[in-house]
Amino acid sequence: MLQKQLLLPVFLAGCETTDEHLRQTARTYCSWWNERTRYDMFLTANALLEEVWSNDSPNAWWGSTIDQKSRSNVGSGDARQYLFG
Repeated sequence: MLQKQLLLPVFLAGCETTDEHLRQTARTYCSWWNERTRYDMFLTANALLEEVWSNDSPNAWWGSTIDQKSRSNVGSGDARQYLFG
């Protein structure tokens, strides 16, 4: 499925861009494929992008946001890991 293979580059590009038009393109891509395939990975990627974009600091790296989410529930048994690939 080509849409699954394109999700990673769309996600990575979405994390790096500050252009609102390109961010909307990433949102639309994830939403469109989520509606058609019902694969949660598109919904999850969209939610992660929104969290990355909500950080207003121009010097913040998006990887720190993902890392923080992975570590936030380590002791509770609800730790989440994100696999990009």
